[in-house]
Amino acid sequence: MSLFLQDIPFFSFRAVLIFHYHILSYSTVFFTSKNGLIIILQWYRITVILATTISQERQHYPYQQRKLIKVMETNTNEKRNNSNETYLEKEVNNNTNFRV
Repeated sequence: MSLFLQDIPFFSFRAVLIFHYHILSYSTVFFTSKNGLIIILQWYRITVILATTISQERQHYPYQQRKLIKVMETNTNEKRNNSNETYLEKEVNNNTNFRV
């Protein structure tokens, strides 16, 4: 949250000062590079957290990916079938032998 509220606005303002108005001082260049580095490091941190969370979810729930593929590949025969079972009930019945 601080990335969007503090670092990006300050970085963009200082970049405008440097590139548009040609105001070059040691402090402006230093703080612009500091904000740029903070933005890069925070972005890297966010991507690592998301990647590890996604990989942990896939390890804990491996059958969810197969379920998603089955949902995406809708079977036209199921639509014609007039059974009272829902898709989720059929999936539970099919996965009774599944081991975690």
